[in-house]
Amino acid sequence: MQQNVKINRLPGQGRILLLAWLTYTLAYTLRVNIAVVIPVLVREHHFTFAQMGVLTSCYFVAYMLGQLVSGSLGDRLSSKRMIISGLLVSALCNLGMALMPGLGILYLLWTINGLAQSMLWAPLMKTLSVWFAGFQLERVSFLMAQSVIVGYAVSWVLSSLLTAYLGWIYAFIVPAVMVLVFVVSLIILFEDAAPDADKRSEINQTIVTQSDQTDRRGQGSGHVVESVSDQTAGAQEHDVSVGAFFRMIQLPLLLVISICHGLIREGISVWFPTILEDAAKISLQNTIMILI
Repeated sequence: MQQNVKINRLPGQGRILLLAWLTYTLAYTLRVNIAVVIPVLVREHHFTFAQMGVLTSCYFVAYMLGQLVSGSLGDRLSSKRMIISGLLVSALCNLGMALMPGLGILYLLWTINGLAQSMLWAPLMKTLSVWFAGFQLERVSFLMAQSVIVGYAVSWVLSSLLTAYLGWIYAFIVPAVMVLVFVVSLIILFEDAAPDADKRSEINQTIVTQSDQTDRRGQGSGHVVESVSDQTAGAQEHDVSVGAFFRMIQLPLLLVISICHGLIREGISVWFPTILEDAAKISLQNTIMILI
């Protein structure tokens, strides 16, 4: 069982976790800032909200497609290089946005930003799975999830302050400079290979196997608890088609739920500051307190 597996604490784990957490938190300052800037761009540069909607859609489509590729690339390339490359490209895209090129260039820059941002999560979690094992990894995963919440809050507040007191271009420039400075610390301090990476990977695999075996043995009162792995094995035994297998695990329903959840969450994250400022006539300074 999991509790019988001894997991030693490694020197440097705290450093790696802190750097990973800051990486994803700061990454949000390079993607959520557009939400605060949208009403200013519409007001000062006479863009339409429809054009801004296309701009954010370019980002999310690129981010979605990039996630599909990044997960596979993360198995072949250095996690550290992918993370640093993603942050650098994202920061450069933000600096390009501050130059206020034509609308077509804005679309291109924010699309590239989506691809760059998609290079972060999978390599970060791969690195953490190398440095942490078992219950450690469970706690670390929970802490990493909090970086999303903090990232939203920090980006909204920082972008609102910069836009209100210095100008909207600084909502792109300041986060980009912050991240470029942070990248230097990643280059020096971040390591994507732990001293006993193979052993910890083996521990994680052992725990997964034990959990799977427990699910298979889970029987009671004549009811058999069938795990997803059992369904997969059954599909392979009877040569079930891909379409039939997807229906068996209810993938279409899961996709619909995920799409609806994404539309609601990302729609709120992008347009909430605009609604507050444009529709509710709340200034950026007052918007900060509401967002907090």
